Amino acid sequence: MKIKCKKFLIFIFFLSFCITGFIFFLIPEQGFRGYIIQDTNLSVYFPDFPSFWSSVKKQQISSSATKYLFEYLYEIELSFRKKWGIRPTPFRWYLWVGKPLLISWNEQGDYLVSIKPSRLFRLFLLPSWKVSNNIIYGGEYYYLWKGNELLISNKDTVLSQVVPFSNIPSNTNNDTAYIELGKNLKASFSIHAENNFYIEGKIASNKITYDDIVSFSDFFNSNLSSALLYSPLTDILSDTSLKNTFSSLIPQKTLYPILIWLLSFKDTYLEKLYSQFIDKGLLNKSAFFYSGISDNFSNPIPVFGFWFPYESSDITQLFSELDLDLQYYLHQWNSFEGYIVPIWNNALCLSLVYYNKGWIICSQEPLMAEITTLLHENKSDLKTNPILNINFAQVSEDIEKILLWCTKQELLNGINERDMSGLYSPWKQFFKEMGTLNLTLLPSENNQKTYFCIRGGFVNEK
Repeated sequence: MKIKCKKFLIFIFFLSFCITGFIFFLIPEQGFRGYIIQDTNLSVYFPDFPSFWSSVKKQQISSSATKYLFEYLYEIELSFRKKWGIRPTPFRWYLWVGKPLLISWNEQGDYLVSIKPSRLFRLFLLPSWKVSNNIIYGGEYYYLWKGNELLISNKDTVLSQVVPFSNIPSNTNNDTAYIELGKNLKASFSIHAENNFYIEGKIASNKITYDDIVSFSDFFNSNLSSALLYSPLTDILSDTSLKNTFSSLIPQKTLYPILIWLLSFKDTYLEKLYSQFIDKGLLNKSAFFYSGISDNFSNPIPVFGFWFPYESSDITQLFSELDLDLQYYLHQWNSFEGYIVPIWNNALCLSLVYYNKGWIICSQEPLMAEITTLLHENKSDLKTNPILNINFAQVSEDIEKILLWCTKQELLNGINERDMSGLYSPWKQFFKEMGTLNLTLLPSENNQKTYFCIRGGFVNEK
């Protein structure tokens, strides 16, 4: 009799537990509100992060990362698992953390993570997270509950000044990440995980119209490593506070070899020329193109060029404004007449051509020959205005040259060339398979002069 009674009580308890859980999971919840840092410069919103993650894993770039960077990715996964006790997979994230995810950063690099943990998290893990309206220190981070949403940050001062995220996009695809940039200059982008990270966005600008942007489609059809055209995107990326945000997010150890290389040009004529152009404001509306690093010198010498608007085709007037006393020689490329200006042996031998109400200047003559050939043939059939092009395969070659040069100078803590080749090899292969990032600019669809549309993504012809 006692056994039957005991079984009955166990059954009643189990039934009550199931009914309570069933009701708990059936009760509708309020939607995700989300919070960001008060002075945020960069925010990334995922309406359904597990779904985005799952789509990312199916893309070619992700397959390449898994293939070549497995050891690095495993270290990140292991670190996450040790810290949070959860193996990072899309399903486990959904099971415990839920769908929406919002991350914001300020100029100092402080971050705020806003999530809405699942009912399962609140049912089983909630007691250990100390539900409170006060800021709690959890070791390495601070957290704060706001209703059913959990805010996590690296600083308690950030949590005390959070504001609601007022720009949650409507009808956003679950496989999409929504990004906002800038405080004064505003830009918003959507990165769609499918189709190898297709990008579309909108930029607000009060000082640029579509007619102000000069088309240089030919530059983007060349074999250049990268090209950047003056546009509202340039203004966004050159905003001081936003640059501080990005620099704070990138580990300085990663940039150290690049910084060493750039410092090698300090107090050279190249730095003097750059300072002169910047001081005179001649590069404010320019197009920049980069060909790579020359193999003809002991130091890695960049081969680059740029175009900037200038009223006069008189080279003496240009040099006079720049306060330069340089010898120049007439030269002709195809149908273009221009000048050659020897400065720094063959490492910096300027080539100049007046084109499209402005000057094209290349750091070496072969690059000018390539550019003028493109302009002479004029075979571009692009119907949109390209503004950014980065060929990661070629850029990876240049990064390797810089790294190997640093090891030859014994500047990387005892790492020799053989060590560096082995360390960089998987990254080099990964960059090669990334393809090329292309962005194009279009006028606003509603003909508003202060707004521009951006389209693009990664293109891999392999």
